[in-house]
Amino acid sequence: MWKRLGSFLLAVAFALPLQADDGSLLQIQSLYGANGWVPGQLLPFRVTGSAISQGKFRGVKITSETGADCRVMRDPFLPEIFLLKCADTDKLSVEFAFEMDGSVYRRSIGPIDVKVPDPNFIVDPNPTGPPITQVGRQLYSSHCVSCHNPPASKSRRSAATIKSAIQTNGQMMAIPSLSTLTADELNAIAAYLGTL
Repeated sequence: MWKRLGSFLLAVAFALPLQADDGSLLQIQSLYGANGWVPGQLLPFRVTGSAISQGKFRGVKITSETGADCRVMRDPFLPEIFLLKCADTDKLSVEFAFEMDGSVYRRSIGPIDVKVPDPNFIVDPNPTGPPITQVGRQLYSSHCVSCHNPPASKSRRSAATIKSAIQTNGQMMAIPSLSTLTADELNAIAAYLGTL
């Protein structure tokens, strides 16, 4: 159903006159903080602009170098969020199309490298601080770093804010490893990130 729906949307989108977007009608922002993305993970984009707020979504086109199985879906709860998922490594670009005033406007993002992260990556080789932050660092390395990379960008957020984001957004993204974490483990990750 996924592919048929996507093909249908693409067929409709490209049957109408296409116009390149100057950037004011559509903006695409990666919500993933890295240049390389991980196979099997949902990779979020925010698509904004007048074409999305006033227009109608017409489709997504993925151009892949290797033909890997990559798909894009629209978040059912946040309509400006689109989620990309690839089954394997690849280099690709993603084009979004929206109809407004009888024309279809398109905007692309890419190239995007989908690659396997370095399995030897360590968040912080010299942990310091109380035991809870050391445990949190280890848990972050094993459960979070594949999507969120080193946690430098997580600084200046309170432990309560981080814990809330893990519980709410983490579950919405359907990351199986987060559902196995206990409340104490979530607290440890939040405590670690709260010290950055």
